[in-house]
Amino acid sequence: MRFSVRPDYQDIFIKSLNGHELQGCETFVQSIERVTLRRLTMETSLSDNLDKCHAQDGSPLYSKLPKEIRDLIFEFATAQYEDLDHEYKTNAFHYRPGHRGPLKTSTALLRTCRRIWLEANVLPMQQSKKTFWLETHRGPPNQSRYDFASDWTSLNKKNYNTLHLFTQKHKADRLFTSADSIAAIMYELRPKVLRVTWRHTDWYRWEDPLPLELDERWIERTLSSQLMQGVQRFELELETLTKNRAQLEAIVDRISKLEGSPIRSESDKNLVMRMKVVDEPQVWEWTGPPNINDHIEEAHEGMEKLDYHVIILTWKAVRTTAPDGENSSQPAQGIDYWAHLQSRGLRRAPRPPRMITHTVRLHLLQGGWQRRQFPFGNYLVRKDEMDMAELTEQERRMQFLKAFADIEAKKFEERWKAEDSLLKFED
Repeated sequence: MRFSVRPDYQDIFIKSLNGHELQGCETFVQSIERVTLRRLTMETSLSDNLDKCHAQDGSPLYSKLPKEIRDLIFEFATAQYEDLDHEYKTNAFHYRPGHRGPLKTSTALLRTCRRIWLEANVLPMQQSKKTFWLETHRGPPNQSRYDFASDWTSLNKKNYNTLHLFTQKHKADRLFTSADSIAAIMYELRPKVLRVTWRHTDWYRWEDPLPLELDERWIERTLSSQLMQGVQRFELELETLTKNRAQLEAIVDRISKLEGSPIRSESDKNLVMRMKVVDEPQVWEWTGPPNINDHIEEAHEGMEKLDYHVIILTWKAVRTTAPDGENSSQPAQGIDYWAHLQSRGLRRAPRPPRMITHTVRLHLLQGGWQRRQFPFGNYLVRKDEMDMAELTEQERRMQFLKAFADIEAKKFEERWKAEDSLLKFED
């Protein structure tokens, strides 16, 4: 297969910096973004950029295979996989099938040629799953931070697919409340699939042979949350020991009747979405060691292995036309997370120091407030003028920097156009 991008891509980046040097540990992309005050990305439309690609007529991938088969190959090559070269300890809290090692995605295929990039660039994100252990000490080392998507492009955020949460009872009870950090991720990324997993070790007093208990109120709140507007599927995965399967099945039978409250569509106020269980529960089993986290609990004494029984309940978004009178401004149940998270996103200015100290206040009282009122008012006016002047100076400085950034950005765009490059700045 012929390459339609040059292998010395680092040299291209170095030349495209137009003489600007890297600072510290800065990457080439970060340097370009710093100089231009813009986010760097690449073209993703095949129809708009096919003329920039080699036809690859000599490759069987394009000359013999139909697109449907080619798409399956691309999906397989970019699917997430467990990195078993860095396998977790088999008795760790976070070890289980599907999470035997860090989840990774290979993007080597996308660097093969431009045509493959344009055909398959959305696949890694569409097949991606980001996992959080809400009890961080129970998760693997180097797990994701809550700001993991801060450097993502808008297209990556749009194509993002699955958010997977491992949580204990006390953490689940706070999901989608004002104290929940996951709500901010839901608001920013709008995942298509939300999965919540309760392992055997997440039940209340799992160390003792106590009956299983699940408070369904957090599930009702989740299903009815406004943050679920973009979610197409909500999966609840419950795990226990096989000997407790009857208790688990009773819980599943009870919560499978739960439905979300109607949530109005953002794009069409005449449509409402409701989360409903539409499929039969999925069941699977696996076996693990009895010494969880290098310790054998009382409930596991004398057992050579632990047999787990897992049930997955799935709610899907069912969209219908809103009945007359129901498409009004009535909000969905629960907190208005949109307003709440927007308010959290606005950073408050640092609190100014107190202008009237105890000594000054006492002096004003002794000398008479009336005689001091005008000088103090004059001080406030002058301070406001100074603050406004400082703000104006900052705005002019940004305008100055933006003017030079526009010039540099234009140079890059002209260079990329001359080279038929796929590089561009994000809109």
